Amino acid sequence: MQIKDLLQTGGISLEKEVLLANLLGRSREFLISNSDYEVSNEQSERFYSLIRSHDRGVPVAYLIKHKEFYGLPFFVDSRVLIPRPETEFLVDKILELVDEDPGLKRVVDIGTGSGNIACSVAKHAKGVEIFATDVSDKALEVAKMNAKKLNVIVSFIKSDLLNELKQMQFDIIVANLPYIGTSTNSFISKETQEHEPHVALFGGEDGLELYEKLFDQVENFKYLMGEVGFMHREALEKLFKNYFPDSKCEILKDLAGLDRYFIIKK
Repeated sequence: MQIKDLLQTGGISLEKEVLLANLLGRSREFLISNSDYEVSNEQSERFYSLIRSHDRGVPVAYLIKHKEFYGLPFFVDSRVLIPRPETEFLVDKILELVDEDPGLKRVVDIGTGSGNIACSVAKHAKGVEIFATDVSDKALEVAKMNAKKLNVIVSFIKSDLLNELKQMQFDIIVANLPYIGTSTNSFISKETQEHEPHVALFGGEDGLELYEKLFDQVENFKYLMGEVGFMHREALEKLFKNYFPDSKCEILKDLAGLDRYFIIKK
């Protein structure tokens, strides 16, 4: 069967192109310019199986075991949350701070998941010591795979937030913790809710339970930053007043103009 026949089954879509290109080990541009290319029966059957899985809601990233983040190729599967483009802002901010202040030498990524933040920082910030924690053994397995794949050095530690690192001092603490509230989860997609790990999605009833727990743990740091839900501004500001009354606390917007990030300077 030819490429054009496979892609036209049920209508051409970007997802089909990505799945077929990955299956063939080719680029999407190759598919477009070589529509008469003959695909083996075995590859065709595999392609149809992938399409059926995607139709059931399995994300493309899980099917191809790949997601690009900060221009780097990350392995992902159902053990970890799929990295989102908006999270790249946190990497940008860390690299900006490190560039401005060479004295910032130690960074910890809390709830690392696939290791996307920690590995991206390690890839671009030379001379900075990177730590990363997660409560999930399965997530840490994936994160370690990605560090090896990207040839970066990250110290991975199984820990409930900072529990196992209480005696350590960090210049920058970054956290992209689960922030979807169990009482306000109607806005997330069915695909996400059914296929991505709930431990990486839900942060208590209001979505800030883990952040409040982290705020109660942190002591020695210069910067603390994270990603939150767009409805959390008012609740976050109350937490800031309670835990960091003498610090500079900011809530920043994402490219869509929604409240998405916080940065605390001790």
